[in-house]
Amino acid sequence: MKRLTGIIFLIVTMLVCTSCTAMPSNTQQEDSSSFTSFSTADLSNEKIPSQNENYYFSFEDDLPQDLPPQLIEDNETAYRLSLTVSNFLFYGGNRLDDFDEKTKENAVGVLETAIFHTTPLNLNYSYGVGEGFVCEDYPNHAITKLVETLVRDGREPTAIFYADDVKDTAKKLFGQAVKYKDADVAFYGYFPEEKVYVQFGELSGPRLPYPQITSYSKTEQGYTCDAVLVAALDKDTPITIDDITLTKENFEELTAKTAKYRYTFTNQTDGIFILTGLKILK
Repeated sequence: MKRLTGIIFLIVTMLVCTSCTAMPSNTQQEDSSSFTSFSTADLSNEKIPSQNENYYFSFEDDLPQDLPPQLIEDNETAYRLSLTVSNFLFYGGNRLDDFDEKTKENAVGVLETAIFHTTPLNLNYSYGVGEGFVCEDYPNHAITKLVETLVRDGREPTAIFYADDVKDTAKKLFGQAVKYKDADVAFYGYFPEEKVYVQFGELSGPRLPYPQITSYSKTEQGYTCDAVLVAALDKDTPITIDDITLTKENFEELTAKTAKYRYTFTNQTDGIFILTGLKILK
């Protein structure tokens, strides 16, 4: 049930290569003063197309056939709410603090979540001994020059996102009134001259939790639901928490000390649910 992430393809033929990790290194956590933007006066700024669109579940979409089971609320609505919650998860879990419509604009997690669910640019390049840095499709593009410099400096740029695309994603997830300031956040550096976010390191693999819906209620504007994040890949893989298999019978006991999340969704139109409230239940 993971986001179908496209990344920039980096063909590294050098023998020395820093390993990609799921957590940001100290270098990846540097503030904006460590990032260098470049003058775009003599470079192309044509629109680079995005890769195939990331997975987004609309509440009215057909349900996938390989979903892991819902152990507590085993019905169609619970499955739809589980996938809706997944629209707001980050790699490895939740990045959002408690918020409502008045406070969400101050949450860094809103920006991190929006970038994570934004489709990256389709920018292919290679970097190797002898040939150097090569980007055949956009050799003189401002973003290409930025990526080239980052690669030569030993950084790990693995995905590029237009800041405008991130804004569109944020509005789709949190509503038209969402507000945040473009800035560096965990895993991502912001480059104001190029108006892009650059991801450093890999965020891929089976690390997106599967929300188990423990209760829900329909409201006039959408739904409110409680969820626990567990590990599950598909209908044939055991559902676990802390590597222990969960069942309906042991669920309450094994998740007693696990964070529970209460989501409030508002239906905008055609099954597009925005998140208008989140409370982390201790």
